[in-house]
Amino acid sequence: MGLLDFIFGKKKEARTSMSQSAAKPQTTTSRQTTSASSAPKPAELSIAPFVFESNQHQRYENGNPVKGLQECPRTVKVEKNVNGCSGYQLKNGDGYIVRMINGDTGQPQMSAKPMRVIKSTTTEVTLRGYMVSAQTPFGYQDIDMSDYGLSVFLKNGKVTKCVLHMYDRNVDIEYRKEISINTTQNTYTIKPDVDSIISIFESGDKSLLQSKLYQLYSKLNKPGSGKLITGFSEKDRLSEVFCLCLQYDWMHDNDIREVWAENGFYCIAEYFKKANTKQDFFAAALDLFLICAYGKHNLYPKFNDILRKANLHPFHSSIFSISNYNGGAENLVREFMFFSATIISPVVKMHPEVISTSLQTEYNKAKTDFEFASVSPEDILKKMSFISSIIGSILEDY
Repeated sequence: MGLLDFIFGKKKEARTSMSQSAAKPQTTTSRQTTSASSAPKPAELSIAPFVFESNQHQRYENGNPVKGLQECPRTVKVEKNVNGCSGYQLKNGDGYIVRMINGDTGQPQMSAKPMRVIKSTTTEVTLRGYMVSAQTPFGYQDIDMSDYGLSVFLKNGKVTKCVLHMYDRNVDIEYRKEISINTTQNTYTIKPDVDSIISIFESGDKSLLQSKLYQLYSKLNKPGSGKLITGFSEKDRLSEVFCLCLQYDWMHDNDIREVWAENGFYCIAEYFKKANTKQDFFAAALDLFLICAYGKHNLYPKFNDILRKANLHPFHSSIFSISNYNGGAENLVREFMFFSATIISPVVKMHPEVISTSLQTEYNKAKTDFEFASVSPEDILKKMSFISSIIGSILEDY
């Protein structure tokens, strides 16, 4: 965890002296023998022509996702300009032709765009339009196509996604191909998304963070995706991601916040079961505190429902205390917050910055909520385990 890592834990150039004769300046009558035309030409930037079949795309305006994730086929084609392109007067062999095709209709999604490669690495190639002579109702006219660009992302030489840029409108459309979720073999993993989100959070880029959180939310908002959560091995990190969803909420929908809070609580309750070291317990307790702090009111509906049903059950009723039943979900959340605040308090005392300024009041209130001082950690963990088993079964069935 990035937070835990924070807590614990020119090449000199040789100088060659010139001989007197070499250092002597040439006379004004001498002529330079090397012409510009004889200098080596830089390697031309290029990309191998390809066809990328996308099954979903996301539109971004000013860096923010809009209109939701679109599940529909689109084809991105990049062809070498061999014989020009209809509608343009192009020099044969100059650059590439970029096409977007609507997979539902088979028709062009936009008109073909002449582009040139302006940047190339092993993982990303960027193409951009340029000034061309294009056919118009008034004949061929010079048109600046540099408002259009395309970023092509590669892995092991294969295209993984494409992003169409419309620079004049600050609009980007990300085309990607998602692997179908196989609920029996679990062939898809969300680990790259989780790792990316935590890395971006640590970099401080809020806009990009919300964009990546939205992408993960879209992936998990599908039938069968509950198994991606229950089967995820690093549940402490996944809990942090759900906590970030609550903290940097871009949806402002209570139903969605309830799902984030419940999933985050499930993940950290499961992580507690395999925590062995003091560092593990601190990490788990900090995540538990954050989930309860940011998602307090969003946990109430599920907790109240569980308390109501447990109270009527002949065996499960003994899991919770009378004060839990009388105080409801609010009492239960307070108990979990006292438990977590007590565990992290020694570290927070040495490193106050662990708890953000906005949560200082919540933290101070939680660690002095001595009504729960007599409740054993074993009983609290038993309650958490019972709740997580219920949420987990819901995720498995989703």
